[in-house]
Amino acid sequence: MIKPIIALVAVLSVFGVMNNFYGLKLTNRPTEAWVHEMSPSKVSDFVLRQDSAGSKVSYVMDEVVYKELDPVGITAQRYSGPNGRSYDAVIVAGDRMESFHDQRWCFKAQGWDIRSEEDAMLKTKSYGEVAIKIVQISQGGTQPTYAVFTFKGPTKFHSDIPTLTRDYFWYELMSQKKFVGTEYRVIPLYSGATKEEVLKFTADYIDATNASSGGKI
Repeated sequence: MIKPIIALVAVLSVFGVMNNFYGLKLTNRPTEAWVHEMSPSKVSDFVLRQDSAGSKVSYVMDEVVYKELDPVGITAQRYSGPNGRSYDAVIVAGDRMESFHDQRWCFKAQGWDIRSEEDAMLKTKSYGEVAIKIVQISQGGTQPTYAVFTFKGPTKFHSDIPTLTRDYFWYELMSQKKFVGTEYRVIPLYSGATKEEVLKFTADYIDATNASSGGKI
């Protein structure tokens, strides 16, 4: 008789935890202004191109992106550096898995051809080695270039959505707390960018964001 009772209590306990899990909401959800404030304005030798005085944004994403993702906020930036080099870097902060998406879908939707892709570990000063996705893309007759993206989850960085989803699920299930994660995406804006150059800027961008946000995004 004792064993069935224990089993019933265990089932009810799990049901209660799951019920609370699916009802989780982030109290005092940060604003997009907070995400902008947390974002960097300088990355190594690269300086931000601001859309207005005092802004940390170079341009604003289309409204359809906000409706689809419902993010905490998006910071879209363009950085100019030495020898005519420049980069487009985007931070998406979200408190729900639906706020993040595989950038390869966006590349294809924007007319980019994906020539190759690989998972890799990127060495950063702030987090040690982090998982990233490197994609070689081309558009029309243009020279191929490299793009990098990664997701900062509750416990570590991820190069794909499935592992990020598991990280979110188990963290929120066990802690009963919401988490504000971050997606980073970097694309060079100059011809002939090497993989090593793009990787260095990406590592510097992650480190600069960690410094400007105190590790919050």
